[in-house]
Amino acid sequence: MKPNRRVTVAGGAITPFIGKFHPDFIWKKHPDFGQRENPTLEQLLHRVAVGACSDVGIDPELIDRGYVGNFVGELFCNQGHLGSMTAGAHEGFLHTPFTRVEGACASGGLAIAAGVDAIQAGANLVLVVGAEVQTTHNAKVGADFLAVAPRRWTRPLAAPPPTPYAAPSVVPGYLGCARAPGGTGILCG
Repeated sequence: MKPNRRVTVAGGAITPFIGKFHPDFIWKKHPDFGQRENPTLEQLLHRVAVGACSDVGIDPELIDRGYVGNFVGELFCNQGHLGSMTAGAHEGFLHTPFTRVEGACASGGLAIAAGVDAIQAGANLVLVVGAEVQTTHNAKVGADFLAVAPRRWTRPLAAPPPTPYAAPSVVPGYLGCARAPGGTGILCG
């Protein structure tokens, strides 16, 4: 399909990557354990949504549509309806439709593709955000959550689908991918 409108990335925002052994990551051996907590999925989404609008210098009310890339928020954070969560980041988003886009390791890329499609369909300003919080459960449970990416096929495939097996971490608002540490899959973050 030939694009009928030019699409430009006007700005963005990123939250810091915080994982175990990062000085700001609160875990049972951290001196602030029990006194403060790690950022929630909602806090990360709000920071990147408002931060991106601030970076570009636009009123959030001008956003025509929004997309949220996330893989397993419903498992790690008991929240899968991330469109409405992101719309709550600013009162200017009150009447803006936000949609969660999920495609395992490709969630962020698919959210960007959906944003480009919205521009091609006539939207003028589209906000694409994403975040992952994968530290709410121990590593074994987290690995089981991440293993839901491939479908349990009933017939052999030419190549197996990629599966991320990575230690749980807090993945900030994102627009990209990185190889999973020690794994054969890709962890989008």
